[in-house]
Amino acid sequence: MRPRHIFAASAACLTSLLVPLSAAYSTPKASIAAQVTIVDSTPFVDAEGTLVLHVSVTNAPTDATLSLFIGKRIRSTAELSGPVGAQFSGGHIYDAPNIATSQKNGAGQIELAVKLSTIKLAGVDDTNVRLRHPGVYPIGLEVVSADEQVIASTSAYFVRTINPDEPRHVTVAFVASLHAQPTVDSLGVPSIDEIDVQTWRRTFEFLDAHPDLPATLALPSEFVAALNDATQPHLSLLEIIRRVVRRPTISMVASPAVSLPIAELVRFGSTSLLKSQIAAGVQQLTSVLSKAPDSSTVFVDDKVSSVVVGALNEVGVTTVVDLLGTAPPVSRLAQPAVNVITPDAEVVTLLKSGNFATDLRTAMLKWTIATLPDLDQPANESIRRVVAIDNQFLDNAKNFDQFASMVTASPIARLGTVTDVFDLSAPLFSDPTNLPTRQLGNVAALQTQADNALEDLMSLSQSPTTVESANAFRSRLRYLFSSDITNARRSSYSSAIVDAVNRSSHGVGALSDETFTLTSHQGDIPISVVYAGETPINATLHLESSDRLSYPHGDTVGLKLMPGKNQIAFVVRAKTSGVQTILVRITTPNGRIELTSARVTIRSTVVSGVGVVLSVASLTVLFIWWARNWRRTRQRSAQSK
Repeated sequence: MRPRHIFAASAACLTSLLVPLSAAYSTPKASIAAQVTIVDSTPFVDAEGTLVLHVSVTNAPTDATLSLFIGKRIRSTAELSGPVGAQFSGGHIYDAPNIATSQKNGAGQIELAVKLSTIKLAGVDDTNVRLRHPGVYPIGLEVVSADEQVIASTSAYFVRTINPDEPRHVTVAFVASLHAQPTVDSLGVPSIDEIDVQTWRRTFEFLDAHPDLPATLALPSEFVAALNDATQPHLSLLEIIRRVVRRPTISMVASPAVSLPIAELVRFGSTSLLKSQIAAGVQQLTSVLSKAPDSSTVFVDDKVSSVVVGALNEVGVTTVVDLLGTAPPVSRLAQPAVNVITPDAEVVTLLKSGNFATDLRTAMLKWTIATLPDLDQPANESIRRVVAIDNQFLDNAKNFDQFASMVTASPIARLGTVTDVFDLSAPLFSDPTNLPTRQLGNVAALQTQADNALEDLMSLSQSPTTVESANAFRSRLRYLFSSDITNARRSSYSSAIVDAVNRSSHGVGALSDETFTLTSHQGDIPISVVYAGETPINATLHLESSDRLSYPHGDTVGLKLMPGKNQIAFVVRAKTSGVQTILVRITTPNGRIELTSARVTIRSTVVSGVGVVLSVASLTVLFIWWARNWRRTRQRSAQSK
């Protein structure tokens, strides 16, 4: 049969890897509407493999035959969308018997088999084709009538592989970073958000249904620990989590106890909180799930910069997963040596495609062209895709099984974890510009307010109850930097401590203004303070007045206020007689909160030492004057006689 030119005259068609888009190329005699479809074919043919096609032919004469062409190797992805005919030259390489007598499978499809080899085998008919180089090759099929007219045609592609030990240069890794609302409110009341439960359950049920899927997980341990609480009705979810994370295909990375925006922690100088929360997260996850997370990898859901990466490296992190997309898909920081990996949306976009099957094949063909060795040269490109298992992914997970099957069947691709996508030749990471950082409101002021309130609370009492309460407040303060709460809820954790201090301090009753009279230089001034609390608290008495009054025992006195009425006395010394005012203040021991105050009026009737001297001197002068006057009066009386 002589060569035909039907493919040279054909229009461009969208490619496929396994099942083609049945594109019929018409001639004037094709009006009988004959159709040929490649139902399936061998997607990857190795060095000495066989290309097998199952073909469906309809509305064709029984004496028509099939001719098969294998075209030139596709060198670029642009050729995939170019004219199909330009990819074929020369004659066909295989003629099937007429359609009526062709070998068929159980479904009535014609089976064509072409032996491929890297060398031309002697003594083998033309069903043996020499294809020495790996790559993507087009297939053309024509239905030819008895008078040698092409009445239907179609095309497809297959991948020729040579070396089974060739490294797989396409790696697809899956990550899941789960978040959760705080499971304890500002007053310490435990609760688990049902929306979080549904999100976690949806993610882990997907992972549970795909036991061979490698994935890397970041889990805030505080939520996992809450699920472990026997009083919570979510133990079934915890069992799924335990089952999934214990698989060898699942890696679990270190996470803070709650989801924290690392960039903000660095900006606020709170890297110590980051370190302590990662340590707490590791301890909790190991305890509840019986599997220790990898402390060298951390997921970051905020702006990543060299400062942030450097801070993480100081706590032992060597790999950062950039969930915000600040960095390129795979990059690295030279000093310190840190890998930066960013999930991209390419696979998710593919999964939600309305033409998924065809787009999947096209993507695989493009990956193959980009990564298979070119002739005798090694592959010059590596493709690394990190895919986030989130709600957008799960909404389109119905297509995932087909995607995973094609990747695992491919000789150029594999499913892996984040450690599989490291690339020593990856570009150096450079700081991003003009990217917004997560806004946490006035968190610095809230932190200061909370720290001050805790100090006030501890200064009021060192009782076991107060210490326990302060520790509980301190534990809940980690939510100030949580990524998953509103600013209003954030401030509630600080306000709760302030309210606790206020409740304790408001139990001190108001002092009444009083007046006392001192009849000597020094005296005790008694005052009464009523405290309505249930446990004793510490306080400080402050005395403020002019320098005409002094306090032998000091103007600041420590107190312990007991529940009920407290009698307090302080010593005052008056330097002069007269009326003086003392401002009496009772505060917390650190002086930051005034519990109550009053003014005490002191009336002093005591004459001072200087006054006595002056009085004696005045009397002496008066006596001398009187004595002299009396003597003169007597002398005058005697002379008059």
